[in-house]
Amino acid sequence: MGRLYEYFRGSYTVTAKAESVCRALSLLMKNNVPFYKVKAEGDGFVSFRLEPDAFRKYIVLTEGQIIEDERVEHFGFASAALKYKMRFGFFLGALLCAALLAASSFFVWDINVTGQTGLSEAEILETLAAHGLYIGAYIPNIDAVRLENELVIESESLSYASINLRGTVAEVVVREQKNKDVEELSHPSNLIADCDGQIEAIEVRGGMPSVKRGQIVKKGQILVSGVIDSQAVGYRLVRARGEVFAKITLSYKAEMPLVSEKKVYTGDKKVKTSIKFFSKKINLFGNSEISYEKYDTIEEEKRICLFDRIELPLFIVKSTYSEYVSEPENTDEKTAYVLAKKEILRQSEEALSSVQILAREERWESDGDVFTLYTDIDCIANIAKEVFIDTDGDK
Repeated sequence: MGRLYEYFRGSYTVTAKAESVCRALSLLMKNNVPFYKVKAEGDGFVSFRLEPDAFRKYIVLTEGQIIEDERVEHFGFASAALKYKMRFGFFLGALLCAALLAASSFFVWDINVTGQTGLSEAEILETLAAHGLYIGAYIPNIDAVRLENELVIESESLSYASINLRGTVAEVVVREQKNKDVEELSHPSNLIADCDGQIEAIEVRGGMPSVKRGQIVKKGQILVSGVIDSQAVGYRLVRARGEVFAKITLSYKAEMPLVSEKKVYTGDKKVKTSIKFFSKKINLFGNSEISYEKYDTIEEEKRICLFDRIELPLFIVKSTYSEYVSEPENTDEKTAYVLAKKEILRQSEEALSSVQILAREERWESDGDVFTLYTDIDCIANIAKEVFIDTDGDK
């Protein structure tokens, strides 16, 4: 609402050469005249903004001064009133606009999320919306402390969240957990097998090995124990650390349809426009139905700004509907094999980036409708998975 207040109060933006602006600002500071929003405009120009009272003092103080290439822009209600020549419709519209904005000050206009690195803003906004914070939410019903706790609890990646309501804007600041915090470094754990395999090598930096080279292990079996039996001090718990390499087989499967449907666009399109106020969409057309049997939809949103400066919780939504028909498409087995192989490469890319490949075997089958490719990859990989030991069970 600060920008709305500034609009009705009015302001002046002064732009001039940098040297002249420096002299002018020095003069204003010596006389305790407030100014704000000093901004470099390029090409050696600098701008700053003044309230009406401050601008009148600026005129008096700079009388007789040379302000090189000075430009003054008047922004606000009074300027607009002069532009529209005091028309009754202008005042009526301004009055209705002010009433609407005053009523909407009880609702969230915008949400700014900062601090995230791994998580996307969309994921955080989705979680906030599920707990009652979204554009259009009624501000008096928002419990910021509760939302902060729920956001951290629901997301395993967050260690901290802060929500501040500044007028109609919710400022959300988050911090993501580090890969290894102090508590994890000291927490006792075991290393277990993430899959079946035959042990090839063991590199232990903490804990006691529970398996030997050549031994066949099953998924979930303890490889390195964090429970150490010492004759001197008895049992003690430590954090098991290290790598356990084993021969394993990674299996992948990809299915490609030999008979499918493809989209063929007819070229017919319909464009419809609607208004979204907060999160509620209002159609600007009488019939919202689309006559096409099959179509794709693309929506574009444009936020409305009052006098090009004040962002409103109002959006123009342009919806484009493109008609298409489905036509049968046949794929031969050779093409299906190439596509299936690409799919398996996509599936295995991450897993194979850290293993030593020993052998690869492929087999395929086809029933006329679906082509299926199977790939088995023999390799040596680190199968150790850390599992923390529950030390609170007896408390």
